[in-house]
Amino acid sequence: MKKISFIIFILFGAVITLCSCNDAKLKAFADEANKMCPMNLGDNSITKITYEDNAFNYYVNDGETEFDLSKLEGHEDVLKKRYMYNLTEGDENPKFWKLIEDEGVNLKLRYTGMKSGKKIDVLLTNSELLEYRGKMRNPQLRAKTFVELITESINATCPQDKGDGFNMKKAHMDSHGMVMEVALKQPITPDMMVESNVSKLKNNFIELLCKGDEEDNAIDLVKNAIDANLCITYILTSEANKNSITLQITPDEMKEFMASQKSDK
Repeated sequence: MKKISFIIFILFGAVITLCSCNDAKLKAFADEANKMCPMNLGDNSITKITYEDNAFNYYVNDGETEFDLSKLEGHEDVLKKRYMYNLTEGDENPKFWKLIEDEGVNLKLRYTGMKSGKKIDVLLTNSELLEYRGKMRNPQLRAKTFVELITESINATCPQDKGDGFNMKKAHMDSHGMVMEVALKQPITPDMMVESNVSKLKNNFIELLCKGDEEDNAIDLVKNAIDANLCITYILTSEANKNSITLQITPDEMKEFMASQKSDK
């Protein structure tokens, strides 16, 4: 998604040379930008760009390496917020935003899942873009928003079978931060619930979380949770005997682990 927002900014650079961005000229720009298609963005590609109904339409083939589009049916708001978040990342092109503000242009991302075949349209209205951009200028709010978006994305694709009897059932936010509810096939024995063993288990989860794969946003999740002063909590419940263990990882614990990794290098 970051690559898509980057391409959008580059393509809009040509518009800045126009003295007046009326519909005819905006359509002419879209036609010119369309000549650059298809554009390979790694796992995704932009196949076509058009201008119609006061919106730039980007037709994107999604490789679905991040998530299966078919599982997000009914959760288009999650996609919408994630794309808006990426568009405002770094605020790297003020001229682009001046165009959006002056001309009242909307953006429409028209996605087709290359594995599932699912088609999803995400309309980013002019007012939504400008309002969201204003909010995202607050660093702590931006960090909190990232954690919320990852939480919503995980929840939208639940249940997720992670293998080894580990099934992600639900994700949500509470007053402390992100909460992930996990079902385990194996029993949680009384010995496992002893404080010293819970502490060891928690340390294992901290390591798994903080050494996570960049492809699934784990590292960015940790960094943003620290910046937003939010906890990441796992609630583990056994399907076999219904016993439960709660592992709440604080921002300070994540920060301490990340610092220890740097000192070891």
